[in-house]
Amino acid sequence: MHTSIARLASAALALLFILSACASGSGATWTYAPVAATVESPSGSEAPAGSPGTATSAVPAEGSAAPAEATGAPAEGTAAPAGSETPSGEARVIDLVANAALQFTTPDGTHVTDIPVTPGETILFRIDNTAGFDHNFYIGSDAELNVPSTTTGTGIPVWQSGVQELTWVVPDDISGLKFGCTVPGHYALMQGTFSVGEAAPPAAGGSEAPAASASAAPPAASAAPAEGSAAPAGSEAPSGEGRVIELHATAALQFTTPDGTQVTDIPVTPGETVVFRIDNTAEFEHDFYIGTDAELSVPSATTDTGIPTWQSGVQELTWVVPDDISGLKFGCTVPGHYALMQGTFSVAA
Repeated sequence: MHTSIARLASAALALLFILSACASGSGATWTYAPVAATVESPSGSEAPAGSPGTATSAVPAEGSAAPAEATGAPAEGTAAPAGSETPSGEARVIDLVANAALQFTTPDGTHVTDIPVTPGETILFRIDNTAGFDHNFYIGSDAELNVPSTTTGTGIPVWQSGVQELTWVVPDDISGLKFGCTVPGHYALMQGTFSVGEAAPPAAGGSEAPAASASAAPPAASAAPAEGSAAPAGSEAPSGEGRVIELHATAALQFTTPDGTQVTDIPVTPGETVVFRIDNTAEFEHDFYIGTDAELSVPSATTDTGIPTWQSGVQELTWVVPDDISGLKFGCTVPGHYALMQGTFSVAA
């Protein structure tokens, strides 16, 4: 009995000794250290989050500036050279003017009849109709575009004023492709070609036009009537009958003799009677009026002396020449035609 009590007392003393030893230690404790989070590095190996090489988010941090958005075109009014490099997907802007003289020009007035392009590039045509009457703009073959009022799959329909735009991806093969206005009577002068070249059409600012641009300028009006255009004003005609002057109104926007010579002046004798016999060979609208330049230069103008619009065949007008013909002219006033289809009267010798 005494032995058991002694053993219990010894165990209790031993426990007290152990507890006393722990209390007198350094005081360090155990803590739980979690495993560092990992993200997949670009190579596929794992690296601790935030370590060098960690993939970053594509979304910018709140408040930071987003990457600048690529612009869709070069600066307004410029046309980058066809061979110059532009960021992928951007369009080269070509500014053109469709004017009352039936020309496509640069903004500074230079006649454009050829546009160098690079296959595969994107072009933004920006076309300002300053004529105040109908123009359109289409791309296609000559066979397509020379049909009056034709349309193609690539173009801008008829509009009367202001700016219209067309985006065009240049095909690999541009042979045979042209641009033009197909409003009746306009295509003969409002057309041009595409070429593969290094120089772009001139931008605004007075740069020179491609050499080909001057070649399509309309011929200068002759200062005198062409041979065969009309009988001399002094020639005799039977009493009471008019002197017949035969003219053609053509698809090239000219008044010509039946043999095709352009007529820009008609000699007449004050008091004589003239019969104009005019054949519209264009198969689209022409008219014929006599008046002052101020009267005839207004699109669709009419005067008391003339032939209203007709599309084909022969129409006649009888005119008694007044004593004073100074300032009198003849012309076609269909919108866009008068700039080229006009002429003067002179007193025959």
